[in-house]
Amino acid sequence: MESKKKTLRVGQIAKHCQVNSRTVHRWVNEGKLNSFKMPSGHFRVTKKEFRTFLLEHNFPLSSDFFDFNEEKILIVDKDKVRLKKTTELFRDAFPDSICEQAKSLEKAALMVGVYRPRYVLLSLDFENHLITHFVEKLYSHNILKSCEVLGVVDVSFPYKRPTPQISHIIELPMTVKTLQQVLRTDVYDKGV
Repeated sequence: MESKKKTLRVGQIAKHCQVNSRTVHRWVNEGKLNSFKMPSGHFRVTKKEFRTFLLEHNFPLSSDFFDFNEEKILIVDKDKVRLKKTTELFRDAFPDSICEQAKSLEKAALMVGVYRPRYVLLSLDFENHLITHFVEKLYSHNILKSCEVLGVVDVSFPYKRPTPQISHIIELPMTVKTLQQVLRTDVYDKGV
């Protein structure tokens, strides 16, 4: 499949999701999958919308449709509300990035090996020894040496920096513009 095209046909989506094209039309009609209608009457879905749909509904991503050289971000937080807000914040700040979520360090450890994110945003609500163990294990794998671990905290709660291997602390709440500035100056500009 040609990955240069920015839109996908209903049949391509159905094939990827292993469903009938009528199911894709139902998703569109129910508002689960955003699309637009061509002058011919056929639906098209942008890759960005399809990626969002896949992530929200736990479908696997495919290199047939997506450029995996894009920045990948894994957000790890046991608080469901903050996890959702942090994911939305990062998707808004870096729309070309791919964000995945994990609600536990165990799931995150499994996802890191498969997903190979560029950044892991780790809630500092987990116990310090668990965070330290997770980060040390992460950096012990040669494949993941280029992965950057960033701590995420809610400023209304006190926290203690758990390990020197966490390169930066992101304090929430934060605006999209501030997040972009912080990451570009503190992370990207360091050559990370």
